[in-house]
Amino acid sequence: MKFLWTVFAIAGIWYFFVSLGSNSQTNNIGVILAPLFWSGFCIYKLIKLMNKTEEGKNSNSPGSKFIPPNSHNFFNNDKQSSTHNSEVIGDESIAEIFNKGVNLFKKNHFKEAIKFFNHCIKENEFKIQAVYAKFLCHNEIGSYFEVPDDLEIEEDKIEAVFITNNLACHLINTGYNAALKDQSCVLAIIDDSLYDIRVLSLMGSIMINAWRKEKDKTIPISDSGVNPTPSKSDKFVILLAKDAANLPLSPIPEGGIPESLT
Repeated sequence: MKFLWTVFAIAGIWYFFVSLGSNSQTNNIGVILAPLFWSGFCIYKLIKLMNKTEEGKNSNSPGSKFIPPNSHNFFNNDKQSSTHNSEVIGDESIAEIFNKGVNLFKKNHFKEAIKFFNHCIKENEFKIQAVYAKFLCHNEIGSYFEVPDDLEIEEDKIEAVFITNNLACHLINTGYNAALKDQSCVLAIIDDSLYDIRVLSLMGSIMINAWRKEKDKTIPISDSGVNPTPSKSDKFVILLAKDAANLPLSPIPEGGIPESLT
């Protein structure tokens, strides 16, 4: 088709110029046919360009996030990897299995890491973290990811819950006394001060705020009107809250994630 339109376009242009120099009636015919052939060629190219643009919108891309749960465009290797779990997973705890996936992720072995996260999802432990970690793997590979149908949480809240859990793990792994109060709140003791860090999902955006608790007072540490002279630990927590969504994938602490401070 492309070749045909190209021939027509060239022939039309040639006929146009030839007919201009002719004194016969072909002059009028050439003036009419040449623009028609050339217009047809341009329309053909425009339609083809539009089709390519539409295909690009529907293609897989590294930046793709979650797709609807019932979509059947699931990553093929993902299904295959679940059948090989027994070859790589022994009698470890689910936390140990998750952490093996984290180690593989950090080494850029994303397809191998998916096997371990699949096992955590199947066993229904650390499920939100495993689902999001698995999504991160798919994102690195450049494939779509399908949210499990049995996930007991709204899709737009998955990231916020993951960030909350990951933040708690990060603090504990770096030596701080921290606990996961609930799926949107981390409690942490920093330099003898108690902090309440909350992660919320609002209209597709992640909001992270922190407060310092003092007896019967709760102080929003990033509010300069209420907290004009933030302490060293305040500044640390403010920076931590700003960067919480960008923290690296953190392993589960030994003993799991506590729900209360020790």
